[in-house]
Amino acid sequence: MHRFSSEGAFRGPVSRADVCGLAPRADGFLASDGFGGLIALRDGTAAPLGRMQCAWDNHLVPV
Repeated sequence: MHRFSSEGAFRGPVSRADVCGLAPRADGFLASDGFGGLIALRDGTAAPLGRMQCAWDNHLVPV
């Protein structure tokens, strides 16, 4: 996944296979992958939050 500033400047990549969903968080982003993973993305780093026994599609919706 490539990251850009609000002005459009390239800020660098975050490597993660099969990112499907992306949603804003207070301190970065939440990503889901096609392998059931939930990942916190913050300042160019990816931290696993958990893994479910299912595969996600490409949507994350706040509830």
